[in-house]
Amino acid sequence: MGIFMSGKNEVITIAVYARKSKYTGKGESIENQIEKCRKYIMDSMERERDDGRLDAGTVIQFAEYRDEGASGKNMERPMMKKLLADMEDGKIQKLVCYRLDRVSRNVKDFAELFERLTSLGVEFVSVNESFDTANPMGRAMISMSSVFAQLERETIAERIVDNMMGLAKTGRWLGGKPPLGFVSRKVEYCDENGKKRSHFRLELVPEEAEIAELIFSMYLKLGSLTKLETYLLNKDILSRNGKPYGRYVLRAILGNPVYCTADSRIYGYLSKNSYGIYAEETHFDGKHGLIAYNKNNNRTRVQRVNPVKDWIVSVGEHGGLVSSERWIQVQECLKKNAGMSYRYPKRIGALLSGMLRCGGCGSYMRPKGGRTAKDGQIHYYYQCECKERSRGQKCQMPNLFGNAADEMVVDKILALKGQYVDGYSYLKGVLHKLERTSCRKTEQDILKRQMEANEEQAKSLLYALGRSRNESTSSLILGRLDEINRQQEKLKVQCEAGKENDVMDAGGFNSELLSEDLLSMNKAAWNLLPPSVQKDILGKVVREIVWDGQYATIYLTAGEGCRRLRETW
Repeated sequence: MGIFMSGKNEVITIAVYARKSKYTGKGESIENQIEKCRKYIMDSMERERDDGRLDAGTVIQFAEYRDEGASGKNMERPMMKKLLADMEDGKIQKLVCYRLDRVSRNVKDFAELFERLTSLGVEFVSVNESFDTANPMGRAMISMSSVFAQLERETIAERIVDNMMGLAKTGRWLGGKPPLGFVSRKVEYCDENGKKRSHFRLELVPEEAEIAELIFSMYLKLGSLTKLETYLLNKDILSRNGKPYGRYVLRAILGNPVYCTADSRIYGYLSKNSYGIYAEETHFDGKHGLIAYNKNNNRTRVQRVNPVKDWIVSVGEHGGLVSSERWIQVQECLKKNAGMSYRYPKRIGALLSGMLRCGGCGSYMRPKGGRTAKDGQIHYYYQCECKERSRGQKCQMPNLFGNAADEMVVDKILALKGQYVDGYSYLKGVLHKLERTSCRKTEQDILKRQMEANEEQAKSLLYALGRSRNESTSSLILGRLDEINRQQEKLKVQCEAGKENDVMDAGGFNSELLSEDLLSMNKAAWNLLPPSVQKDILGKVVREIVWDGQYATIYLTAGEGCRRLRETW
């Protein structure tokens, strides 16, 4: 740590942050970034001292934070986390970096960091771009530069994807988990210049290939994914990880072109059905198999299958496993059964779903039924998953009446008050925390949506500012940006304060009035809670419930202040 001292006791700590994605020892290395930042700071201090803006007795000290081999796509970096913690503790007064993208290449992350710096009163300086948050124009330009930094990162990512897709068209295996029946092998060769090269290709694994062929043949024979699932389970045919094949895994296997032999028949089928074909018809020689990329959309939280027109289908280097005629028959059967696909049972508020297990085979017991009785109550039962899939051949555990089971578990949990002091204290803490946080959820969501809308508007204004050549227009835009910034500060304060809203997000009742009833384990108050909240409470208190056909055993979570408990009825 370097120190520039003078006669007064005031101390300003300046953090110098440097980052590089990978170690090279040249160019914009960590050392070069640190050196340039230090020189910039010292030159600035000299100018400010000459101008009289810096008091002669000010003590300047440096704190260095170095992240070597860390990507800028997110903030998950060791020294960045330490820097943020030190800022929160009030140890840092100014943050300096050599270039803006050294801090972050993500607009959202940088915007959140910038808000954090503003709220903590920490100034920010980017040496290369000469940006300083001490003035409005500097703040606006920093936000604009962060937008372009993310644009650069996304452009690089797209370029990499394009290169990968170009390689995919050659029929090579580009990595990842090989499909059932195959393994990836490294192939070495010499190019036209005599230089050694290598790539990967798929090769058949005889034992797994037999299972894949069986799946195709039995699906055509049974005509149903559910029946195929039952058949494989009863034959003790398990997946690579030792688990039974599910409907969705089987659907993915049957729809994968990798198993199909590449011949003229499949070329015509793919063309007719608008598949994305990236190989000449002459390459469909009847010897090799197909290979497909870009089948799944991995950018969404839930993985979804892309339309077949977006697939990249080429001829692979591996041999075909299933004839084109059989593969086409399977696809037509899948299309025919699409309208009869598995439908999730309607929501029935089963509280024990996800924590109730079969005492015989250890599988989860899932809610079934959902019949509405004359009194309007929905009746359901819990059934062992293994029993359902095997049609009773692998497990014969009796079903459990869901309504009664849920009621009995709730009664046992609420009865902890009178039976176990430690258990009651733990449960009381869970309920108290839920009561304090849930009542603010609706208002918090509204405030967050308002802040997100302001961020989008600010981005549009920044782009407009970059295109503007009119001084008065730029002034108006900067004024609006300052106004949005002030609004964001107010919204942030409201979010942190967490002003209470009387309406619970899922229930619609006054939490303050029922606070005492909730904490005293009143059954009437419990019944006023929405099923989602009830399940959340049970999930925090109950670790597992095991049903053996006659008795159910409840295992409670061993949380702080609560010993592991067991109750049987």
